[in-house]
This record gives sequence, structure tokens and C-alpha cells, in this order.
Amino acid sequence: MTSAQLASLLEGYREELVASWVTLLCGMDGSLYRDHPITELQSASRTCITALVAFFRSGSRAELMAYSEMVCEERVTQGFDISEVIEGHLLLKEAVLPVIQRECQWDADEDNALSMATLLDAALRWLVIRFSKLYSHTLNQKLQDQVTLLETQQAQLERRVREVTALVKSSALITSMLNLDRLLTLILEQLAEVVKYDRASIMMLFDRRLRIIAGQGFRRPDDILGITFDPTQNALTRRMLDGGAPVVLEDVRNEPGFVADPDDMTRSWIGVPLMVRNEAIGALALDTNQPSFYDEEDGQTVLAFANQAAVAIENARLYDRSREQDILQERNRLARELHDSLSQALFSMVLNAEAANLFFHTEPSRAREQITLLYETANAALKDMRSLIFELRPADLEQEGLAAVLTKHAKLIGDRHGLRVSVDVKGQRRLPLNIEKALYRIAQEALNNVIKHANATEAAIVLSSQDEWVYMTVEDNGIGIEPGVNKPNTLGLASMTERAEQIGGHFSIGLSSEGSGTIVTVRVPSDR
Repeated sequence: MTSAQLASLLEGYREELVASWVTLLCGMDGSLYRDHPITELQSASRTCITALVAFFRSGSRAELMAYSEMVCEERVTQGFDISEVIEGHLLLKEAVLPVIQRECQWDADEDNALSMATLLDAALRWLVIRFSKLYSHTLNQKLQDQVTLLETQQAQLERRVREVTALVKSSALITSMLNLDRLLTLILEQLAEVVKYDRASIMMLFDRRLRIIAGQGFRRPDDILGITFDPTQNALTRRMLDGGAPVVLEDVRNEPGFVADPDDMTRSWIGVPLMVRNEAIGALALDTNQPSFYDEEDGQTVLAFANQAAVAIENARLYDRSREQDILQERNRLARELHDSLSQALFSMVLNAEAANLFFHTEPSRAREQITLLYETANAALKDMRSLIFELRPADLEQEGLAAVLTKHAKLIGDRHGLRVSVDVKGQRRLPLNIEKALYRIAQEALNNVIKHANATEAAIVLSSQDEWVYMTVEDNGIGIEPGVNKPNTLGLASMTERAEQIGGHFSIGLSSEGSGTIVTVRVPSDR
């Protein structure tokens, strides 16, 4: 009956025992119990005593086992040491003994009191042994969980580092490309370096419809190019374009709004908008045959890449437009040249031919003079015509580079206008295409000014690199520009200044270093 008596005693005086035990726990020197919430300690103590009551009454350790597992899980998480947990539970005996003494009248019934104390001691020893085993296992599991978490975080960090590195590299590559067709191919190639995919496509908005303009990974890529569709007819596409956020589908089969061909193997899909100045100009989509391959982090990574790609696409489109404008301006200039030089030459040739025909029978010597003039005028006109035809062929800066194109243009100017033009290039390093284009146009305009206004016999172009800057000078030995006198060809100077400023450079014009003549100086950063 001793076990049943102990169970009844613990149950009957449970709240008194809880209060005594919690007081003892809070009195432990240097223990976490001292700073622990009283209500939590009371709840745990009450659960322990209830489990002991069940054990002493029925012999079942089920509640004690559940209690020990719960305590170990909580105390490990809270940072308790195993010694604190063991010492804290042994204090329960100190809380119970006074009650046993009082209720059993220790002196009159000593054997019964000692039996209950022995039973309680045995139960606490079993609990301590179980704590030791569970605590070690729980602590090891926590440590393993922490190791796993650290490994996961490290893997995520390495993944982010790879993605950021790929983004930086890709950004540098795609923003330096101005040829739109090559840019689209480069974007899809670089996207594969950032996020893996089986298929990817670039779509642009034309008249409020999306048109596929580039794709990679498709079995028949030519069949998808040019396909158009109305984004307002698809909720996913509309959400992507209107919200400016990535749409990530872990498995398209679970998404009713995803439209695909019956034999399409797509499972995981990402769609992001191409945004320029907060306005969608198109979209970028990629997919894979593996379900749950993409997550939200992949979506954000693709969106960051798409932001760079959108700017590059817009720059390439603007470059194409500006190139068309440049071509139109150049053709207008050549038309004026044809009118000013060749028309006059042809008119002179007609007069020479008429005069030769008039003097052919009566004054042969004078007829021969007119024929000689006709030959000389025709030869000069032919030379001008060849020069103009050469100028009609656009300079291929991207293929040949600035040095080669400047050299060709200098020779052309020299042959046509009798001006000795030298080109000195210090360093053969290629520059970004937009810089080479701007410098070429500035040099071209500067030489036009030399021909029209300088009355010079020589000109020199010097192109050099120093540290992070590129310098170009165009110098002549002409009449120069007097201080305070209005500079000639103000429109041309404004154009040169604007071209330099567009690439972050500086333009100036003044007297040459020899004291006569004019020098144009351009300084631009080499990496713009």
C-alpha cells in the first residue's frame, strides 16, 4: 500500500509541493531557473508530480516518459545544462520529505515514511538516468540540426555569391553590346550562367501584344519566333506585367492559368517583366522539365538580371535609332557635297565639250585646250565621285576598330582635299563601341571644320590612353581662332560637345601648341 499512499499524498498536496519545489528551483545559485518565468516552472512541476502520481498508482511510466522527453526538448532549447536539470529534479525530494514527515508522524510510523521516501528516491533516480540519455540524444540532435542549418545557410550563401558574381559579369557583358540581334543571343546565354533552364524566351510589347523575338532551348526555335499573343487574355502574364514582380511556378500542372501545348514538358517556370523607367517593354520567361526546381529567390535573381537586360535592350534600340539618324545626316551631307562639287564639275565639262566642238574644225589648237580642260575636270570629278562612294559605305567600327577607321578616313580626306592628315594611335586597346563611335564622329566633324575654315595644309589626329582616360586631339596648322572671336560652325561645335558629354567626357577647342592653328581636345573615361 506504500505506493498508493505516496500517490495519494503527492496528489493531495500537489499545489503545496509545486510551490515548495519552485521556490527551491529559484534558489539554485547560478542557475537559469532563477530567471525563468514562474508560471512555466509551476506548469512543468505540476506535470512532473502528476506523472509520478500515475506511476505510483498504476506502475505505468508512460506519463513520466512523455514528461522527460518534453522537459529535455525545452531545456536544451532554453540553454540549460544537464547538471542543472538533474539537480533541479532531485530537489523535489526535499520538497516532499517534510510533507511525508508531517503526514506519517515519522516517529510513530518510521518504516512507512522511510518506504515512501525510498520509493520517491528510486523514481527520481530512474528519471535522472532517463534525463541523461535523452538529454544527450536531444543535445546531439540540436547540434546536428544546427550543423545542418549552417550547411544550408552556407550553401545558400555560396549560391547567392555565384548568382551575384554571374549577375555582375553578365551585366558588364550585355550593357556593352549595342547590336540588338547579338544582344538578344548574349542575354539568353548569360541568363543560363545565372539561373539554369531548359528553355528561355524574350518577348517584346508591340501595339500592346507580346511578340517572341528570341528563344533558346526549343526544339524548333524558328517556329516560335514572331508568335504574338494578347497578355490581357492570360491572368499570369497580366499579373507579371502589371505588378512588375516575378511570377514563379514550382509546378505548372498545379496552376490552372498556365497555358501550354499538350506535349509541353514544362514543370517549373519563371516569368519576369522587362522594365524601363517603371514601364514594361516586354517579358523574359524560362522553364525546366523538373518540378519544384525554382523558388522565390530564383525569381528575384531573374528579375535583377531582367532589369539589366531591359536597359541593355533599350540602349540597343536607341543606338539603332541614333545610327539611322547619323546615316540620314551623313547622306544629306553627301548630297550637298554632290550638289556643290560634282554638279559644278559636270556643268564645266559640258561647257568644255561645247567649246571643243565649236573650235574643232576652225581652231584645232583651241579645241585641244578645251579637251585637255575637259579631261582634267572629268578626272577631278571622278576622284571626288570615288571619295563620295567610299564615304557612302558606313565605317564598321565594331569590326575594324577606331584606329583603322580613323586611318582610312584621314586618307580619304587627304586624297580628296589635298590636306596631309596623319594619325598617331598610342596603344592598340579597343574601347567600348559607344566611345569609339563618339570619338570617330568628333574627329570627322573636326576635320570638316579644318577643310572649311582653317585654310590649313596639314592636320594631325592623336589618340592615346592614360590611366582610366582616353584622349584625342585634332590639330591643324591653319589660321587658328583668335581669342574673343566667334568660333566658326557653331552647330558643329555644339554637336561635338554634346557627343563628348553623352559619354561622360569633356570637349575643348583653342589655339594649337605651336601658337597658330587650332586644336580640338576630347577627354573621355575609357570604361563608359
